[in-house]
Amino acid sequence: MGGAIFLAYVVKGITGFGNTLVFSSIVGLFLDNRNISPVELVVGYPSNLLIAWRERRRLNPRVWLPLSGMVLLGSIPGVFLLRYTDAALLKKVFGAVVVYLGLSMAMEWKSRSGGARGGGGFGFMGILSGMVCGMFGIGAFLAAYLMGRAEEPEAVKGNLCMVFLVENTFRIWMYGTAGILPLSVIRQSLYLYGFMLAGLAVGLLLSGRINQRTARRVTGWMVVASGVGVLLAG
Repeated sequence: MGGAIFLAYVVKGITGFGNTLVFSSIVGLFLDNRNISPVELVVGYPSNLLIAWRERRRLNPRVWLPLSGMVLLGSIPGVFLLRYTDAALLKKVFGAVVVYLGLSMAMEWKSRSGGARGGGGFGFMGILSGMVCGMFGIGAFLAAYLMGRAEEPEAVKGNLCMVFLVENTFRIWMYGTAGILPLSVIRQSLYLYGFMLAGLAVGLLLSGRINQRTARRVTGWMVVASGVGVLLAG
């Protein structure tokens, strides 16, 4: 599990997202999502705090505040679906979502309405992202939305992590209330912090030295392969 965490947070440091896709799709070959999402949530919380602080001068409240509200609305049904949905069915849904998101990263699918600040597309993407975050902790729908706005990569990274930070805080409370974040999971997650910090440091170091587009495409194809593996294993 430590190796998967390290690789996931190298990707996080480079792009600002994708850590949950990488980690969950690798570990999802062996575990149910109900056992994966709480671990990744606790491990990932400090990484969002660190990146949001690092990019604090690029944060735009007109971007991250309304998106956070939409994501929180979607997180509520997402958490309950994670808690009460059959584990085998949930794994198949997860695999399909992972394959779609991996393809969207690898082939650079972008929303045609990405430049809009409001409207139905904005609300739909926010609530859909919240549901997927609530179930699996995946925020790639949000990443696709923000990248479609044609903002600079570091601004996308900072605003994404600010939304994730708000959503993570809420989801920690929701997971605790739903009984899917016991102390044993928190202790296990704390042991993985070293792998997370090491991967994040490598990713941030590489982020200014490698092409962001290439990194997203390579990550996307890795995610597609992992998602297909989850579907076949399920």
